[in-house]
Amino acid sequence: FPVTIRIDEMRGKLQKKEYEIAVQYYKMGEFKSTVTATKTTIKLYPDIPQREELEFLAVKAQYQYAMKSIESKRMSRLEEVITLFEDYRYNNDVNSKHYAEALELKTNSENEIKKLTAEREKLEAEEGSAGVEANVQEGTQQEQITHIKQENVEQQARIAGHHLLCSDLHTLLYRDWE
Repeated sequence: FPVTIRIDEMRGKLQKKEYEIAVQYYKMGEFKSTVTATKTTIKLYPDIPQREELEFLAVKAQYQYAMKSIESKRMSRLEEVITLFEDYRYNNDVNSKHYAEALELKTNSENEIKKLTAEREKLEAEEGSAGVEANVQEGTQQEQITHIKQENVEQQARIAGHHLLCSDLHTLLYRDWE
């Protein structure tokens, strides 16, 4: 009996720590890492008390990530906002704490996708396919370099965060055994 209580207590501490890690990634502006952390936390702890907030945070972080992305990546990342909103809506009703704001982010994403599509079509019509192709290739190479650099920084932040998490977990688990 006391062991079961202790395990539940430790599980609660781990859930809280995972939630705090996701929130901290968002505060640091590491939006891709935020989305990954929220999805991982929900997968590990589907009964976490902060599930609604984590699902909303994933939508919000993905929107920020998409809007700060290079143009060639923005549309697919905005589409992911819509997918994450659909997951949020499936698990939460319209009276949920963050529903209105999540819906607004979905609507903003849809509007931005329409805008990007219209701009792309206009550019193609004005310049013709050959001119667009040359510009896209040149822009794509620079965007790929920028994207690789951004992913490298994000990966280093995730590694540092995981080291902190392991250290904290070790402290939580062994502190009370001494």
